[in-house]
Amino acid sequence: MYLALTQQIPLDYIKETSMSVVMNLPCPECQKNGADKHGKYLMVFEDGGKLCIHTHNHDSRERYYVAPDGTDPVFDREIDGKVQYSAHQFKQLEADGKIKDEFTRQLALSGMRMKDRYAVFTEEERNQIEAEWAMDVAWFEQLKYRSLEDRAIHGAIAKFYDVRVGHDEHGKINRHYYPVHTREDMSIVGAKARTLPKDFAYGHLGRRFGDDLALFGMHTTQKVMDSGTFRKGKMGKLLVTGGECDAMAAQQMLVKSLNKLDTLQGIKSLDGLKLVHVWSPTKGETCLEEVIANREYLDAFEEIVWGFDNDDVGNKLNLACAKLFRQKSKFIVYPSGCKDANQCLMEGRDKEFVDAWWQPVEARVKGKLKAASSYAESAKKITKNGLSYFIPELNPITFGVRLSYLGVWGAGTGVGKTEMTTSHICKLMEQGKPVVAIYLENSPDEVLKMVASRMANKDFMSPPYNPDDPDDVYSASRDYTWQELSDTIDNLVASNLLFIPDLEGSKDVTVIMEVMEDALALGYQYFVCDNLTAFEHHVDGKVQVGVNAIDETMKRMGTFKDEHEVNIMLLTHLTRPEKGRIPHELGGEVFITDFRGAGSISFWANGAWGIERNTQAASIQDKCTTLIRNLKSRGVGHKVGNTVVIRKILDTGEYEVLDGVHELPQVGREKKDKQSSASKQMADNFIDEADEEF
Repeated sequence: MYLALTQQIPLDYIKETSMSVVMNLPCPECQKNGADKHGKYLMVFEDGGKLCIHTHNHDSRERYYVAPDGTDPVFDREIDGKVQYSAHQFKQLEADGKIKDEFTRQLALSGMRMKDRYAVFTEEERNQIEAEWAMDVAWFEQLKYRSLEDRAIHGAIAKFYDVRVGHDEHGKINRHYYPVHTREDMSIVGAKARTLPKDFAYGHLGRRFGDDLALFGMHTTQKVMDSGTFRKGKMGKLLVTGGECDAMAAQQMLVKSLNKLDTLQGIKSLDGLKLVHVWSPTKGETCLEEVIANREYLDAFEEIVWGFDNDDVGNKLNLACAKLFRQKSKFIVYPSGCKDANQCLMEGRDKEFVDAWWQPVEARVKGKLKAASSYAESAKKITKNGLSYFIPELNPITFGVRLSYLGVWGAGTGVGKTEMTTSHICKLMEQGKPVVAIYLENSPDEVLKMVASRMANKDFMSPPYNPDDPDDVYSASRDYTWQELSDTIDNLVASNLLFIPDLEGSKDVTVIMEVMEDALALGYQYFVCDNLTAFEHHVDGKVQVGVNAIDETMKRMGTFKDEHEVNIMLLTHLTRPEKGRIPHELGGEVFITDFRGAGSISFWANGAWGIERNTQAASIQDKCTTLIRNLKSRGVGHKVGNTVVIRKILDTGEYEVLDGVHELPQVGREKKDKQSSASKQMADNFIDEADEEF
């Protein structure tokens, strides 16, 4: 049966077709990530279709749908305005000729989220919607400030956060509007609407999407600083709650406490009062993207107290956000029986909340002693093979590319480490997995071009072959055009499977780990990092390189893979072999002790691989022959030492495995007949020593 991971099956469609749920089953996407422990998230409908809407548990962050008839639920159905196409899917429908006229186009657009519609709009359509947004903002700004009585939030607090109200035809407040600001200048571009008693479904204003949006409450930062609550020039403490009303409720309780006020009655403005930094994301369970987008602003605080709802989802968000800011995160412990700050306010438990704010707990997982029976069911799960390596013959050695796994690959200069990484990336993408490619010695555009080269099996890093130049020797890998380069890159970008951070030249391990933690929070599990020896570690403003930086990097990456289901391919350089051994560039055997920082690598890595090649072999075939040797395989130790020998086919750029070959065909430097007798004797001695070594 055809399986699709998609957000394109709206619940409204299910309701309209009057399909009822006949049973519930375990959702494989949820359970793969440790959720749906009771096995009820996958709804089965009358027609046999299956759907899980718990997108935050899915790798793709999209709904999991199994069509009843095996058809593609997106591209094989009629365009009827009931499918929430992504921007990429919409463009694919256009490319396939399925959107033939303006009526069909508007029908397809009607079911899409505004964010995706905006991405495919024409310039005229964008201008029109932006004009409508401007009118929405103008209408919002003429609304009044009032107390949010159903939430016990005072009008002065609502005014401080620029929250306004709407009325029904009888003048009764029936809607709250929470402003949406941009980070750059804190201008209002839209508003999120909540109808009473609690419904976020309709009435939103302006633009509420985009990577440039601020968290709710960020626009109050300067006013809080000016209030003098914190030391001059210091950002102090920030409280992040789980929603707009929680942020306002927390501010209200803290303002009363800090200013020794029994009530805010009669106060129309917070001017002159001591204030506190309290912000909130606006997107509930998917708020991690907002937190990551605003990392720079959050990181400016000395201490961040996370105060999401006191439930399973909120506690997971607290922990996930704390891991993004490890050195400064703490948790607020809500009073017993209270789920959030707004409940504390409404139940009059101000003092308990304020005490919890003053005394947050360390951000950590609480260890619990449990009987072995608690783990029995999870322990009974059959261990499965991971994804395939770019060389399938490597799979039996470690049982594939597995999660919670850190593999370190080491080789001498010019032996082909980087090409191994692009092959690894392409193979993972071929299997549908997004990859985060972190290259410390290449610019982002170079990385994109390198991966495109491997995809097309062309050498895009070199000039194309010029048949009009008599001195240019023909090369099949250089036989390409600009159009082929452009098409390959466009296809690679359209796949949305490759992510390349712009590090702006930084090699600081803290910066790289922030990238990896952000990527994981967005659902990406596969990482390639080139290379370990380029990392820097900053201590008290001083840069540390070499073994100290390597040790810190391995500790951080090792802890990261132990805590999360990720796979990291990490490259490293080798130390110079001691006297008597063949140099690595001449195909000398790689030992794990040759890895720079071998001690920490041996401790933290699940696997280690040595790449061996004689870059100065006599024949081009031998120069293109590479041996991959397994040096460590945690859990599969009896396979350590296994080797796979491959040869690159220059015309195609692909690899062929040399069956039955387990060592390089040529190791060391070949003797020359025309050498002087002294040079010849030195070369003979060198080879004799190498023979003794092997």
